[in-house]
Amino acid sequence: MSSMLSPVDLMPSGIEHGNITLVAITSVFTFLSTVAVILRFISRRISVSVKWDDWFSLIALLLAYGCLVVTVLDATIAHGGYNIEYYSAATLEKFLKITLAENVLYAASISFSKAAVLLLYHRIFNIKKSFRIASWIVGFLVAGYFITGECLLIFAYNPIEAQWKPWLPNSANFNIIATWYVMSSINMVVDFLILCLPQPVVWRLKMSRKKKILLSGLFCFGILICIADMMHIVCVVTQVDINNPTATEGTTGIWENVEVNLSVIVTCLPTFPSLISHWRKGPRSGSGSYDNEYKKSLNNGDFPRMGNSTTFSYGSGREQNSMDKVSYGSSYNMDHMGPVHVQTDVRVKWDGQSHHSLGSMV
Repeated sequence: MSSMLSPVDLMPSGIEHGNITLVAITSVFTFLSTVAVILRFISRRISVSVKWDDWFSLIALLLAYGCLVVTVLDATIAHGGYNIEYYSAATLEKFLKITLAENVLYAASISFSKAAVLLLYHRIFNIKKSFRIASWIVGFLVAGYFITGECLLIFAYNPIEAQWKPWLPNSANFNIIATWYVMSSINMVVDFLILCLPQPVVWRLKMSRKKKILLSGLFCFGILICIADMMHIVCVVTQVDINNPTATEGTTGIWENVEVNLSVIVTCLPTFPSLISHWRKGPRSGSGSYDNEYKKSLNNGDFPRMGNSTTFSYGSGREQNSMDKVSYGSSYNMDHMGPVHVQTDVRVKWDGQSHHSLGSMV
């Protein structure tokens, strides 16, 4: 490896054209994922409260920002995009360190996005024991992918320092290329499982076919991540040359960053219907509390709403003068779905106009 390196950098001083495209695409998708997370938190704040799945989405976004930063560093101080013989040892070391950091951040970000989706499923579809078991199994697969992937990235070579100083005497702890293929394939399979997991539950819900299609479609947007997974694998297989990574990782980097940000965006999509419903009803009135607006949306029978923030209101025949904090658990039978445990945590006004209605999904 050292015989391939130049004593000084021979590449042009400007940013390589392919890296300009890489930075531009990454910036656009990072902006879109930022907007998605902001809208997610707005939706959660005006509906019920921020939950664990929201925080995991935020962590995934912060890690996506890390991917953007290292992408910019790769294009600037590391001068990525040129053949390896143009690099001095010092510049190649910078490039390889930055590449390792980007791969570590990538694996972490997509893992937190997957975990956010599973936490959302567990919260809104915590209905049947079989679904809970299935979601936990997929959750362990995600955790296993994250831990294994990070360890394989960091401990690929002995000594570890050979990751960014390949001219040192070293030995690979495993077949690097084969490991990339296997981990990328596992990533795609897990994404497909997460995509399919809620579909049987959605189609057994007691709601109109139109609402089932809408709800199912929201979760089916995960197919975009599967497509990005596939393109990432194709680029790794067809374009990456482990002996010349500086010139062959550009397109792979594009799909890697697209996948990271698409994962964040798709994670946030199921929270948007309640936000759209709120905006359609105009600004809040009265004391500024969302309680009355939330109750009206329930009584109007808007978008189907589920989960541990669900409100079931019963008319008592007379109006009470106080606002009651509802915090109890009850069991309801939904035909083919078995007993459903409902935990309410919103403030509602009990009156004769109230009726059975599913609460806010997210």
